[in-house]
Amino acid sequence: YLSTGKLVYTNNGSGSFANFQTVDNGSFTNDVGTYNTIKVDDFGKIHIGYYDETDGDLKYAVTE
Repeated sequence: YLSTGKLVYTNNGSGSFANFQTVDNGSFTNDVGTYNTIKVDDFGKIHIGYYDETDGDLKYAVTE
């Protein structure tokens, strides 16, 4: 969760946490990503649940 309202994640697959992946772009006026949780399943897919505070929505994202 970034101060810009954007939700991102990264991993240490390359030996550093430098490769950020955007989950939700949000904006300076939208506050997404609070109260987030992350899980990697047995197939390596990343599941993220998070709250969009601006719209009052609980959201879910998964990698392909």
